[in-house]
Amino acid sequence: MRAAALYKPFGVGGIVAGTGIGTSAAVFAQAYILRRKFHGLELGRLLSTVTRISLASLALAAVGWVTWDVLDSALGRSTVAQIISLGTGMVLGAVAYLGVAWMLRIAELEQILRLLRRRRA
Repeated sequence: MRAAALYKPFGVGGIVAGTGIGTSAAVFAQAYILRRKFHGLELGRLLSTVTRISLASLALAAVGWVTWDVLDSALGRSTVAQIISLGTGMVLGAVAYLGVAWMLRIAELEQILRLLRRRRA
């Protein structure tokens, strides 16, 4: 309902803004309640992790886009050429993400790697 109230004056952007405002309010309320219940939220650690994941994501985006752009220029716009250029960009971007995440020692990546090693054993 809150989002719909913003439609008339702002159009579709009002719905998007209303949804974002409502979600933000819910997140802040949950953080307030959980902070009291758990005696803190380790926000410094959270910010550190978000920063490292953002850097790894930036590497993914940069490598993926540059790879696609180079191959797109070289191969053209046919369907097969787009599959190759986009697929290669995605794979190399993922490799870049994993490499940067590993170098920055993102704990969640280390947890996933431990789980995969256990499954193999």
